[in-house]
Amino acid sequence: MAAAAEIEKTCTSICERSRTLKCANVAECQPNCVAMAVGTPCSDEFMRFYACLVREPVEHWECSEDGIAAIKDGFCENEQKAAIQCMEAKAR
Repeated sequence: MAAAAEIEKTCTSICERSRTLKCANVAECQPNCVAMAVGTPCSDEFMRFYACLVREPVEHWECSEDGIAAIKDGFCENEQKAAIQCMEAKAR
């Protein structure tokens, strides 16, 4: 399982996109990001997804409807799909 400090650092980097894009709910990004990777049996999959997100430039991001930066379609899709499939499998 990924260390909490590593997750915090990665989420800080990801959430910087919300600040750069001036999304409406920047403050919600960090706790949501950390919770998705920490409180799950799929933390390895989420860390692979997050590692992909960190590599993407801000031009590949947009503010989502919930006011937090989200990766645009076409980027990190395989990693995102793996994390979602893991969650769906564990939810059964």
